[in-house]
Amino acid sequence: MRALIPLSLVFGLAAAPALAQGMSGMDGMGGMSGMGGMSGMSGMGGMSGMAGPARLVGLPAIQTIPGNTLVGQTDENEALFVYFLPNGAVKQRIDEDDSEGKWTQRGDMLCIEFPEDDGESCFFVEASPGVVVFTDKDNKARRYTLAAGNAKGL
Repeated sequence: MRALIPLSLVFGLAAAPALAQGMSGMDGMGGMSGMGGMSGMSGMGGMSGMAGPARLVGLPAIQTIPGNTLVGQTDENEALFVYFLPNGAVKQRIDEDDSEGKWTQRGDMLCIEFPEDDGESCFFVEASPGVVVFTDKDNKARRYTLAAGNAKGL
């Protein structure tokens, strides 16, 4: 199986809850960009006195991800779908290739690991309505659209 691209995102962040403590992170979700439709963010206020959509970071952003799908593309412009299950499992499709791995929350980071990767990758997550941005340790960010539920039947 081909190596997956790191899950660093280009323009935004999102995060997932700590339901799967001890599980490794997700490597290979690089290129995720253009995700829309993030649900579950109402009632989570942004900065008071400022107009515009709510922006969540760290754990609150991570908590918007489980049960939903990140949609984008890889650095090679391949279609990318990543479904985060609440139990810590993660399912990824790049073009027609499917892969399963694990995700966990470590502090304010979302960590992901797939068996075919060299190890776990951790990301700082930021979320605003319909968009999730993952930023890696090298400060490379990737933007994804957040689609409700298991958008690709993974």
